[in-house]
Amino acid sequence: TGAIVGEGETSRKHLGNMSSQQGLNMLTVAPMFHIMLEPCLPFLLPGIALLARLRWFITHVLEWRVIPNAVPVIPLPYLREISYVSLGEMFMILPLVIWFFHGYSLSFNDGDVDKSGQLASYALFMTFLTANKTNSLVSFFLGIPFERLIPIHMFASVVAILLGFFHTSASFTFGGDIDGDSIYSSFGPKPDLGRFLVDGRTNVTGSLLVLCMIFTVALSVFPVRRFFFEVWLYSHIIFAITTILLCLLHGITTVVFVLLWLVFDWVVRYVLMANCRYQAKAELLVLMGSVEGAEKVVQITLPKKPFGFAYSAGQFVQIAVPAISRFEFHPVSICSAPHEQQVTFRFRGLGDWTNKLLEYAAENETCSIMMEGPYGSVAVDLNDHKRYQTILMVAGGIGNTHCESVGKSILHEHYTEGRPLTKLRYVWAV
Repeated sequence: TGAIVGEGETSRKHLGNMSSQQGLNMLTVAPMFHIMLEPCLPFLLPGIALLARLRWFITHVLEWRVIPNAVPVIPLPYLREISYVSLGEMFMILPLVIWFFHGYSLSFNDGDVDKSGQLASYALFMTFLTANKTNSLVSFFLGIPFERLIPIHMFASVVAILLGFFHTSASFTFGGDIDGDSIYSSFGPKPDLGRFLVDGRTNVTGSLLVLCMIFTVALSVFPVRRFFFEVWLYSHIIFAITTILLCLLHGITTVVFVLLWLVFDWVVRYVLMANCRYQAKAELLVLMGSVEGAEKVVQITLPKKPFGFAYSAGQFVQIAVPAISRFEFHPVSICSAPHEQQVTFRFRGLGDWTNKLLEYAAENETCSIMMEGPYGSVAVDLNDHKRYQTILMVAGGIGNTHCESVGKSILHEHYTEGRPLTKLRYVWAV
């Protein structure tokens, strides 16, 4: 784990002084757009810098922390673990809350089967669109990084399931399906909820759709992701595709647009990036702890130049090692700074995959890797050189990789570009 805190004055001159390079760094939050614009960068730099200024103005407002600045953290088991919620994230959560209560009213008070189903589909669309990485419009225009979208993705999936239950209840109580009213509905001659759920194509696909979403969420809880990563990964992919197919069979044809955008994201990540652009040979080094019982860490290093890999300090990538598994990608923070000629990552042995990587690195000095990214961003706008001149960095264990990248980048800007820096303090708890 790692955290960065900055203090300093706010400078509106930052908008006018933002360089084209800083504008390019902001594009790396959604790397697909960076890759698409790369051939035309010499001609687009003024426009990109203008876009960066505009987006900085928007994100500067949206980054204001509603929790805990305006609303204190509620001391409940899950809520008290929330460090902050920004205004931009609240804008994304608010529609889901509105859909939930409106869907409840439509399902149980108004008996509007069609509209209750539409709201369930909206929440499902939000679930898919917050799972995009390379082409996330939310990250590109609002600057909300992928890792901050994950809780919204999880919340949207739960809301979609609940709205699916509401829609099912409304269908059973007030109507049948597009194939005709079911004889097993509550007002039919043979009311039977169990038979109603499997009566006709619409009811069958709707029931399977809700079950599919329930299984997806159940297999995404932290213990499954932590100890059975492959189960989570492959079930997520299979259930995501199954959910889209069931949507089409259920009559939700607008899901085609979500499917195309999702497939575009997968093509960029796994074909363009992992198999074409960022497939490389990397050096392996096992780092041994100086204290008895210390955990081993494997370091992966590769040159940056041949691939034109652009990233910002504090970002992460997803890496697959074909010698271990060609289809299993794991997130890892970049611990090198953007100005360095080599890109460096470090893994600590925590699970099956990382322990296999340690074993492989003990016997081999090089390996082939497949990489996609970069993703994410630092929680505070460190591009604002005037605003953050006193910086405290606190890291625990392997979490120092994130802070190392940011710290080296800030020092480089201070010594080579004259970035104002009063103090930078680095605390690493091992």
